[in-house]
Amino acid sequence: MRLALFLASFLALAEFFVFRVLLPGCEVPLSLHDIHGYSRFDPSYMRSGRCSNGSIPRNCSSWSINDAGWNSIFQYRDAADRDRPLIAVIGDCGIEGFHADVGDHIDSRLFLLLRGRFDVYAFARHDEPLIELTLLMEWVDSLYRPDAFVMFFSHDVLRQSLLGRPLNEYHFLLPAPGWGTFIPVDPPRWTSPGLARVAMRSALIRYLRLNRGVALFPLATVAPSFHQRMMPLKDYWVDRLLPTACRYLLGRISVLLEDRLLLLVVDDPVRRVRLCFPEEHTGRAGELASDFAVLREMHAQFRGIDYMDIYNCIEADFDSTAIINTCAGTKYLNDRGNFVVACAIARRLRESRAIRSILAKSGTVYDFL
Repeated sequence: MRLALFLASFLALAEFFVFRVLLPGCEVPLSLHDIHGYSRFDPSYMRSGRCSNGSIPRNCSSWSINDAGWNSIFQYRDAADRDRPLIAVIGDCGIEGFHADVGDHIDSRLFLLLRGRFDVYAFARHDEPLIELTLLMEWVDSLYRPDAFVMFFSHDVLRQSLLGRPLNEYHFLLPAPGWGTFIPVDPPRWTSPGLARVAMRSALIRYLRLNRGVALFPLATVAPSFHQRMMPLKDYWVDRLLPTACRYLLGRISVLLEDRLLLLVVDDPVRRVRLCFPEEHTGRAGELASDFAVLREMHAQFRGIDYMDIYNCIEADFDSTAIINTCAGTKYLNDRGNFVVACAIARRLRESRAIRSILAKSGTVYDFL
C-alpha cells in the first residue's frame, strides 16, 4: 500500500511539477494528413504550447495553431474576404518555426516590416522537398490567390524530391518514360494512433518521447501498401536527374505564377551554425551546394522567379552585432535570425519592385520602405 502511494505521489510530482516547471517537456501540436494529401496540424487537439529541446530543456519557444492548421499568429481569410494584398510564405522548418516564438517568425516580422499593408500567411512543414512545396503552392493559390510568394528552405529539396522513403509523409517524383518529365507520387496515408493522441498529453511522456528520444510508441502509422510503390533511385541517377527535376518543378511553378513573383530564399544551416558556434561539428560546410547551385543557375530561365541566399546577410549581421542568430545545439534560426532574414526578404522585394507593382494594382500609394 505504501509503495503504491509512493509511486502515485512520485508520478503526480513528476507530471505536474518536474516536467511542467523544472524540466518542461516539449509540447508539439498533433499532425494530420488532410483529404488533399498535405500535412498540417490538428487545431482541435492542441492550439498552443511551448517547444523545448534537450535533456535539460532549453530554447523554449511558444507556438500557436490557427484555424487552418498552421503555426501562425494570424487567422487566414480566403481571397474573397481579404481587403489587403497577400504574400504567401511557403517553406520547411525555418518557416514552421518551433524553435522561435511564433510572434517573432519570419511571416510575423515581415507583416510589421511592410507596415501592415500586406497580409502575410505562412504554410510550412519540416523537411518538405521541392515537389511538396510546389504542390502546396498550387493548393494555397487555389484557396488564397496570393499576390506574391516567398519559398524558404534549408535542406536538399531537389534531392529529396527524388527519394521516396518508407516513412515519408510527402510527395516525391518518379522519372516518367522518356526524359524530362516526372510523375508525382502521392504520400502514404498515415494516421496518428489513438495511444499517441492520449499519451502525448502527459508532460512526463512528452519529456521521455521528445526531449530524451525514447521510442515509447510510434507517433504515426503508415499504410503498408506504400512500400510497393517505391522505386529507390541510385545516387548516380539522382545526381544526373537534379537539373531535369529542377527544370520540371520550376517550369510548373512558372506556369502558376503568371505575372506574379516567387522569391526563392535558401539557407545553408551548416555554414550558419559554423559561423555562430565554430566549435560544434555540424557536418561539411556547403553540403547543400549541388541543390542550391542547380537552383541558382536555372531560376533565371523562368519568368517571375528570383533567388536569394541569406548567408551573406546573416554573416554581416553577426559580424557587426555579435548577436547569435541560431538556437544553441540546433540548426534552427532563433528570434534574431528570423528578424535578419525577414529584413533581407523585405529589402529584396523592394529592390525587385514587387511591392510597388502589387500596391499599384490595388490603387495604394507606395510611400514606405
